[in-house]
Amino acid sequence: MIDTVNSYYAQACTGQHLDLSQAPEEATQEDAYLKLIGMKSAFAAECACYAGALLAGADQGLINLFTTFGCNLGMAAQIANDIRGITGLKDINNRKITLPVIFALGQAGQVHELLNSAFLKNDNKFVSSPRQIKDLLVNTGAIQYATIKMEIYKQQAMGVLNELERTEINIEQLRQFLD
Repeated sequence: MIDTVNSYYAQACTGQHLDLSQAPEEATQEDAYLKLIGMKSAFAAECACYAGALLAGADQGLINLFTTFGCNLGMAAQIANDIRGITGLKDINNRKITLPVIFALGQAGQVHELLNSAFLKNDNKFVSSPRQIKDLLVNTGAIQYATIKMEIYKQQAMGVLNELERTEINIEQLRQFLD
């Protein structure tokens, strides 16, 4: 068990290191970003679910289901954090490239130029205020897009809970994490 937990958390530390050390230009691909948050955030929830199922004496099939639940829960939680980081302005002020920013950077024209200046250029000042950037991210649909991605992970986690429920495992406390 200790080796397994160490392995999960070594991966989580690697993900956190990558998140802190990569250049902003490297963080603008959605697939790479989802892989990164899978490492840094989802692995922690996945590890907890895996360990809980293993220590409870579950068979490998159930362990796999709990592990999948944890992964999806962790992904949904990180994307929810991304949304809060934008709406609360913290990630804008810190020039943190998260899923909403990645989505909006895919826009053409003035939107792209403004976000490129705000997040990718190394000029230490915004062309627009953080509130204007937040409004831009809302108006481009970036917050809605991130919300939909979060909901997809939540629905996948709920699907796993539905499978677990058929095995007569009480999953009510786990459902609370998805509310």
